[in-house]
Amino acid sequence: MDLMPDISFPFWVEAILTLGIAIVAYVSGKMKEKSNRAIKLKKHDEINWEVHSQIHEFLTELRVKTHAGRAQIVQFHNGEYFIDGISMYKLSTTHESLKNGLSSNEKKLLLVTMFSALMDKLETNQPQLYKTSEEKPSYFKNTLDLGSVDYFMALPLFYGGAKSGFIMMEWCGETDSEYAVNNEGVIKIELLHTRNIVQTKLSQQIKDLK
Repeated sequence: MDLMPDISFPFWVEAILTLGIAIVAYVSGKMKEKSNRAIKLKKHDEINWEVHSQIHEFLTELRVKTHAGRAQIVQFHNGEYFIDGISMYKLSTTHESLKNGLSSNEKKLLLVTMFSALMDKLETNQPQLYKTSEEKPSYFKNTLDLGSVDYFMALPLFYGGAKSGFIMMEWCGETDSEYAVNNEGVIKIELLHTRNIVQTKLSQQIKDLK
C-alpha cells in the first residue's frame, strides 16, 4: 500500500511555487552579496596603525639624518569629475614629520594640477636638490615660500607601476640648508632608501586588505 500517494497540483500552482522559490533564492543571494560587500568595506575602513607608525618612524629617521625641517608623504586620490568627464585627481599629505618649532606645511585635498611644477620634477624619478628661490612663480612655489622652505627634494611613490604619490623633504633656515647643499649626495641615497621602504609598507597594507 502506497503511504505517500502522488500529489498533483494544477499548472498555475506549480508556476507560483517555482516563482516563489526563484524569488527567495534571488533575495537570499542579494542579501549575501550585500553582507559580503559590507564586510569588505569594513575591512577597507580598518587602519593598520602599526604600518602607519612604522612609516612615520622611517620619515622621522630620514628627517633627522638629513637635517631636514620637514619630511612628508603625499598620496594621490580621485576626487570628483569635471563636466567633460575628466577625473579631478587630488593629493593629500598622509604622513608628516616636523622639526621642533616648524609648522605643518601639509597639502590637503588639493588638485594635482596645482602642483604641475612639482609633477614635472617627479617625472625624472631621480632625487635632486632644488632651491626655492630659483623656482618659477606658481602655486607650488607659493606653498614653499609660506612654509619658509629654502631647499627641497622629492621622489615619486609607485603602486602597480603607476605614480601613487610622492615623498618630499624640505630644508628651512640657513644652517640646515647649508647642510643640504654640502651633503646632497648622501641625502639622495637616504631618500632613495626610505622611498623604497615606504613603497613596500604601503603596498603590503593594500595587499593585506584583499
